Amino acid sequence: MTNSPTHMPCRLYLALALLLTLIQPAFADDWTDKLRWESTDGASSLRIGGRIHGDFASISADDTDAAGDLEEWRRARLSLSAKLMQDWRFRYEYDFASNPDARIKDAWIGYYGFDDSKIRVGNLQAPISLEGLTSSNATTFIERALPNALVPGYRLGLLVNAWGDDWSLAGGAFEGPIRGREEEINEGWAIAGRAVFSPRTSRKHRLHAAISTEYRVPKGDERVSFSSRPEIHLSDRRMVSTGTLSQVDYTLTYGIELAGIWGPWSLQGEYIRTNVERSEKEDVLFDGWYLQGSWFITGGQRDYDYKDGAFDRVKPNGSLGAWEFAGRYSELVLENGPITGGKERNWTLGINWYLNQYTRIMFNWTQAKANPNRSGGEEKMEALQARFQFAF
Repeated sequence: MTNSPTHMPCRLYLALALLLTLIQPAFADDWTDKLRWESTDGASSLRIGGRIHGDFASISADDTDAAGDLEEWRRARLSLSAKLMQDWRFRYEYDFASNPDARIKDAWIGYYGFDDSKIRVGNLQAPISLEGLTSSNATTFIERALPNALVPGYRLGLLVNAWGDDWSLAGGAFEGPIRGREEEINEGWAIAGRAVFSPRTSRKHRLHAAISTEYRVPKGDERVSFSSRPEIHLSDRRMVSTGTLSQVDYTLTYGIELAGIWGPWSLQGEYIRTNVERSEKEDVLFDGWYLQGSWFITGGQRDYDYKDGAFDRVKPNGSLGAWEFAGRYSELVLENGPITGGKERNWTLGINWYLNQYTRIMFNWTQAKANPNRSGGEEKMEALQARFQFAF
């Protein structure tokens, strides 16, 4: 594989990301305060944020066209967040590195005047999947697991969240993406909900159990499609894919989540399934699951946001930061009935160095195997990946 024109300019940006990673710890606490402005009465404030994710990958594959040493500007986001008159919130985030039709990420206005709930409307993530709702700044691995192919991304909608000390609920109604080409599949409208039970048994121990579901009705010509890259974003190869499924009445997606934090140890797993109900054609279902674990060898632990029921960025202590070892197995099955989209199994090992809560260096080794792949054969791919992350 040769570097595309969109990859070539990122060498300069990756060098900048590495430079920021190395020098930022010395003055992070000082300059982050300078990116926030607050009114004298504290009722209103404004903050600028962002993230830089610079990725490298050395890929080997059965398909030689999919192999090579590549780099990319995975994410380059700037955000503007505001608090207005104490109870109102606003957020707009734009990703300069994304596909032009998906550059607007968070774009919403919300009411936060209640003690234990919030209401937001705009471009939001549907409440499905622990890993899907965990920020890319806080996921343990460079890419999310294979079952994320069944999880909706950002959508226009209304979302309500409520929480207590050891539980949270989320529910909302959604339309399609905020921007898209006319020839793309019209994903229609959906309703989604999630219930989380997350007791904290001690200061360093927490459990997480959740269920979620989404009911979606596609519009127009009633089509849907599912596919996944092999947890290697720099590879354009999709070893498993359903192709386009027509005459779809609705899809029903549901997930089960389990996770736990025990000091420096953590364990996390999910099962996600999507039923595709079709008129005049056979109904089909697709599913996937993953299981992962991690260990902080230098102390520290994963952080958790009980209000949203998702993991948060690690905040290491000490001048040397924190080192984390992690492993994951994931599986995605896009084969059912007349649909032969393939079955993929991936193994990933990772090492993360958290210099502080703003900067992280990640290394992943991923082995992907599809048997069968979407063409009915067997296909393998391996990659060594690295990321330099700077988020503020």
